[in-house]
Amino acid sequence: MTSNHTTSSVPIYLVSLKKDSERRELLANRFPHFSPQFRLINAVDGRELSARDYYSQILPYFKAHQRILTPSELGTTLSHSKALTKFLEGDAEFALIIEDDIIGNDEDISHLLSIAQQLDHQTLLSGGGLQGVNARYLLGKKAPLQDTYIAANLANPPITRACAYIVSRYVAQCILEHHQSNLTTADDWGAILKDAMIKIYYTDILRHPTDLSASNIESERQAQDSTLIQKLLGPAGFKRACLKLYREIARPLYKLTGYKQLPIKSNSPHDEVQS
Repeated sequence: MTSNHTTSSVPIYLVSLKKDSERRELLANRFPHFSPQFRLINAVDGRELSARDYYSQILPYFKAHQRILTPSELGTTLSHSKALTKFLEGDAEFALIIEDDIIGNDEDISHLLSIAQQLDHQTLLSGGGLQGVNARYLLGKKAPLQDTYIAANLANPPITRACAYIVSRYVAQCILEHHQSNLTTADDWGAILKDAMIKIYYTDILRHPTDLSASNIESERQAQDSTLIQKLLGPAGFKRACLKLYREIARPLYKLTGYKQLPIKSNSPHDEVQS
């Protein structure tokens, strides 16, 4: 059953580090109508956590995945958890969560919120932002809602990025419960939602920079990237190889049942200018 909320009843939570005022100014220029409505969530800078806090929170993830969450990855997850908790403290049925580097305009947000009016309470809607992502395994089938796709469970996660998404109270609660018991990256939607019977929809509206040189997360991920030999012979190497083989076999089968490559808009050079 779909909801009957209006666009004005959907709060918009902006996740941004307190020091990133220039990013927020750029965002205000891009979204002059909606930016006054943004509810600022002061993001957690994982690099400023004490060693004790950091290691105590990432240890379960390391045991499960044989990979550490970087400080910025942990900070992002904690920041989004703050936004979802703030949302649940109110009485709105749905919320839009955005990060401060999204690219778009007021019409894009209005379009996204109009789609949100048709969502049921067991759906997470990704609002885009897949620019620069390896999209080979990102497949989708047309959903019953305007300009949306049902994400195939071929990749893990089926959709990545957490720069713009809409959640219901139920979905927000499921995400928080997952992180309380098994904290992971903020955009690992496959792991976060796999046991909650939640549909993942995607719409190609808002965008994300492809130049990630200023991204704390990306620089930390690259710094801990394994060599090819380590990836193949490490604890997770065999599992990774099996998953890749499964994806290559399953990809054409998904396409035979109507799934297609998800649409991803391109950015202009002007869009890539970030503070």
